[in-house]
Amino acid sequence: MVFFGANKNRFQVEVPAGIKMPGSWEVQSQRKGFVRYFFPETAKLKIELAAAEIRKEEAIKDTMRVLFQRFSQHYDMWNKAVKCSAVLDVLLSLSLYSSSHDTCRPELVLSEQGPHLEIQAGSHPTLLPAFNPGDSFLTIQSWARTRSCVW
Repeated sequence: MVFFGANKNRFQVEVPAGIKMPGSWEVQSQRKGFVRYFFPETAKLKIELAAAEIRKEEAIKDTMRVLFQRFSQHYDMWNKAVKCSAVLDVLLSLSLYSSSHDTCRPELVLSEQGPHLEIQAGSHPTLLPAFNPGDSFLTIQSWARTRSCVW
């Protein structure tokens, strides 16, 4: 004896054909060698289960609403974290790429000019050899004017 079914037909009892079941049980369907029954107590239990599933969905929706509300209360902090992660991702990607190809390696240097990115005779990794190498110099001030770097 096993429970069978899904959605509205769930909780049918499947038993081998030829086994005598109580008279209050209704035959729902059959397949070769098996008969599927629905017993009266199941109707009440299915109604209770449906109500419990609705309550569960409502609780989950409310939980997600509160979670997103708390998350958005700290938008500025999360925004800064995402931007910092993006910069770190770019620097790590440059480092990994340069260590696996015949290229220069990024070098972080403290200077009086402040933080900056300087590329000398840089070439684009996916456009080689058609791309002509060139120099680039990017400072925080130039980024603030153009917003062309990373984000």
